[in-house]
Amino acid sequence: MENNEQEHIEETSEEKQAEKGKKGAGFGKIFLFAIVLILQGAGAYAIVQKTYPDIYNYLNSFSSSGGYYFEMDNIIINPKNSNGQRYLIVSLAFEFDKSSDVAQAEKMKVEIVDRVNLLMIQKTTDELSSLEKRDAIKNELITAMNDLLGKSAVRNLFFTKYVIQ
Repeated sequence: MENNEQEHIEETSEEKQAEKGKKGAGFGKIFLFAIVLILQGAGAYAIVQKTYPDIYNYLNSFSSSGGYYFEMDNIIINPKNSNGQRYLIVSLAFEFDKSSDVAQAEKMKVEIVDRVNLLMIQKTTDELSSLEKRDAIKNELITAMNDLLGKSAVRNLFFTKYVIQ
């Protein structure tokens, strides 16, 4: 009987030690996780501090403030297959980074109006009326303008008037 009691006491003390080990392992995992988290935060902070000026300049290069604009008003276009029954009146504003690009566009205004007309008369009334296709039309006009100027000068294009009758 003493043997059984002694075995039971040994088993109980082993169980207590195992429970303490589990609690210690749980605390160790939490401590290890906290250390890793602190090290990652410190590393991220160091990287951002080192490269912040470059990041700031890169993000500010996308701002649209300070651009130069070349406007073309009231271009009248007869859509494809409209037989002169429908027309589009459009006014455009091209945004440039440099004032020299605006001056070049001013010199080429006749060619630009012609290119806009050539692109827009290829579109049907349904295509010109569709909001989804308007972005594609913008991209086509920007590409055509850049081709005409011989460089990637156009930053953006705005339709300041877009009336279909």
